[in-house]
Amino acid sequence: MKAVAFAENGTTLASAAFNGTVEVWNLKTAPELTTFTKAESDLTAAVAFSHDGKTLASGSKDGTVLLWN
Repeated sequence: MKAVAFAENGTTLASAAFNGTVEVWNLKTAPELTTFTKAESDLTAAVAFSHDGKTLASGSKDGTVLLWN
């Protein structure tokens, strides 16, 4: 993992892998909720949730920022 972010709800985790995929996990039930492959770039270096937990952002070393609802 290159980066992880916890949502404020305390049960959702996002991770950025070395292959550039961003995955979202439910920590209570353990399954992966979704995988964002549009981010596939080994440059993906950061993930963050919005304050309300409805939007996820990933940032890349090349300056690319992607947002998902």
